[in-house]
Amino acid sequence: MASVLFLAPDDLGEAVLATGALAYALRDEGRVSVVASADVAPLFRAVPGRTRTHVIGAAAADPVLVWARLLAQRFDTLLDGRGGLLGSMLSAARRVSLRPGPMIRHRVEDWAAALDAEQPLAPTIWLDERARQAAAGVVPDAARLLLLAPGG
Repeated sequence: MASVLFLAPDDLGEAVLATGALAYALRDEGRVSVVASADVAPLFRAVPGRTRTHVIGAAAADPVLVWARLLAQRFDTLLDGRGGLLGSMLSAARRVSLRPGPMIRHRVEDWAAALDAEQPLAPTIWLDERARQAAAGVVPDAARLLLLAPGG
């Protein structure tokens, strides 16, 4: 079973658009560790195969400890939606990150190109019971209602 480390983008909209790439990377029932800010982390609570979510940023207890823990591991695939130095220092057999393309295209197309997927990777939303209950508290008859507003 493959191990995946997903460094989620800080921006909620970008994180939603990266969910298709994560679903694609997990298509063979891999295990995933997620690194995300407190605002973005709930999006990944119900991801199949999730072993751990490392919350970073202001809500993290000790960011140095989180990165030290990650530096001590080796992953089969690293999906880097953050960019930056720390992600480049982590150990992985395969690194996937977004690179500027020759033309402007949608983020789901960028992720598909980075993963060598044959088609754009549509966002995937994994809902757990906690999310369903929260939605029911806002709209009691929300059984067939899904609202997302990830960005402008």
